[in-house]
Amino acid sequence: MNCAKAVETRLLDDLLSAHRIYELLKDVEPDVSKVLQRNLLQKSLKPKQPPRSLYLHGVTCHKTEPTKRGSYSDVYRGKFQGKVVALKQIRVDSYNLKILSLKLDRVAIIWKQLNHPSILPFLGIEVETSGFVRPRLVTPWMGNGNIIEVAKHVVSRNELFTLIPKWIREVAAGVKYLHEEYIIHGDIRGANIFINENQGAQIGDFGIAMMTNTLLITPSSKSSFQWLSPEILLGVVERSTKECDVYSFGCFCIELYTLQNPYPDLNDYIQVLRHIQSGMWPKRPQSPTRSGVEMSDIMWELVQRCLVPIASRIAMPKLVDILDDVFSDVD
Repeated sequence: MNCAKAVETRLLDDLLSAHRIYELLKDVEPDVSKVLQRNLLQKSLKPKQPPRSLYLHGVTCHKTEPTKRGSYSDVYRGKFQGKVVALKQIRVDSYNLKILSLKLDRVAIIWKQLNHPSILPFLGIEVETSGFVRPRLVTPWMGNGNIIEVAKHVVSRNELFTLIPKWIREVAAGVKYLHEEYIIHGDIRGANIFINENQGAQIGDFGIAMMTNTLLITPSSKSSFQWLSPEILLGVVERSTKECDVYSFGCFCIELYTLQNPYPDLNDYIQVLRHIQSGMWPKRPQSPTRSGVEMSDIMWELVQRCLVPIASRIAMPKLVDILDDVFSDVD
């Protein structure tokens, strides 16, 4: 670890650009390299020069009102190099605006390095659009919408029954990949998972979740509390962990099968909190559902392993292995 410490010190003294960081780290053992990257990005509070390659020039957006509103951000529709893009502007007060800019740089460096079919690609940071003074994250525009919106428009229930296992495997693989990269998503639910033009599921907004952990931005209580783990709701942990992501993934599976929130009959935070304190879980999706499909016995067993107390909760790598085995016949 002395070698790793020496590399960290060297890099902190010469944090001129993201490219130089990764160039210097390329020969370091992969796991050590990832840890160093995270440490560097957290410690370098005042970088001498933001990496210019992260900033996009020529992004256009003529909308003054957002096209969509998420838990943490407002989403605008724009264009970049002839393609439609999504511009996500984090909701933050003026006091935290300067901190946000620093966090955006670090999140962008990490996100730009990620490469996985189940992760929504990151294009860069836009800061030039007329009328906007806050930087915005730029990603491809997912015209199909999020996974729940797409599932609700699948005409055939048999088709949906085939698509759901495929999407669940893809999302699980994406979460596993993020955890391997030392990234906690913190807000896994249908609204943050998108379907691309090839009908593949891609996870988005994990960069926003990373920033909210440090800026202490809280999501709307009406939007995400039903997917939060008991340890978050009860204040046992201050920030999301891998285990919290696993719990949220289990709730997402219920959401995808039912096309409803995990607790469709509970309307506020307090009701869900009391439900969880009583040791009760979301209900198993059973036929007939209002619009979804029935969950098999083996899938329900896996979901329960996501929802159990944290000490017994299944790890994502193990879950991915089981899902791949169970749904091996699903393309």
